[in-house]
Amino acid sequence: MWRPASLGDYVWEDINHDGQQNDPSTGSGQATTGVNGVTVTLYSNGVPVNQTQTYTFGGVPGYYTFTNLISATYSVTFQAPAGYQFTLQDVGADNTDSDVNAVTGATGNYVLNAGQSIPTVDAGIWRPASLGDYVWEDLNHDGQQNDGPTGVNGVPVALLDVNGNVVSTTTTFQGGPANANGYYTFTNLISGTYTVSFTLPAGYTWTQTNVGADGTDSDGVPAGNVAVAGPYVLNAGESNPTVDQGVWRPASLGDLVWYDQNHDGVQQPNEPGVPNVQVSLQTPTTTLIATTSITGYYTFENLISGVPYTVTFGQPPTGYTFTLPTV
Repeated sequence: MWRPASLGDYVWEDINHDGQQNDPSTGSGQATTGVNGVTVTLYSNGVPVNQTQTYTFGGVPGYYTFTNLISATYSVTFQAPAGYQFTLQDVGADNTDSDVNAVTGATGNYVLNAGQSIPTVDAGIWRPASLGDYVWEDLNHDGQQNDGPTGVNGVPVALLDVNGNVVSTTTTFQGGPANANGYYTFTNLISGTYTVSFTLPAGYTWTQTNVGADGTDSDGVPAGNVAVAGPYVLNAGESNPTVDQGVWRPASLGDLVWYDQNHDGVQQPNEPGVPNVQVSLQTPTTTLIATTSITGYYTFENLISGVPYTVTFGQPPTGYTFTLPTV
């Protein structure tokens, strides 16, 4: 006669990645996110002696058991399914925690005596989510990524949870699918709702928001030096690589209309400016108007780079004409 021992329990998806079986619970402490088809191997003194896969028991998936075991020292190794990682080890109560090493998927040793049962050898697995993409210089200020390789490195990016707490921070870097500048990513995220905050780099301003296709637009809504994109709901294992932000550096053009008192075509320090002269700036699609200030200066700001501009000065004051050009 002999008294067989047994060992086993449960593999579950730890959706909130806290190392406990509460994702959600049946009310008795047992998670309802058990995972079938996970390969489980039993070792005795380092030698594999049995193998099984998790299955549905009592209407709940994720169970396994090894029965008819002799008295010996055992360990268990779990093989994480594709897309899964092991969760935190030994967090909280032993009957609802994960007992496996998060890297190797192996448990410690269990000494089984004759007739003994250990039904608490559990493994938690989870599918990390990710979010990110790209910060680029929007040279033509149209809100779309059509400016060539213009990624901007060193831009601070923060990931916030649904309560506005900072989950993680990073800065844009050279990387991504094309190994280009301006990429960022947040990985190993639990399922949940997130927003992304971008901090404006020096010398730049924000481009247009939500113009055109979502995969190539700028998503952050500006508020001063910060632009916030989202919220984004991430499910377990989901990747959202479309959270982009465009920045641009507006150009400016202008100077002075002055009285050339000695008619040499060159601005002298003592020659005064001319106020109230109308100045027009023409592009292929529009015309902008400015008027010289009391000191004779004018400026056109927030101009897009790469556009051909033409400046036209209106009539000078009565009795005056334009001086020598390009001296």
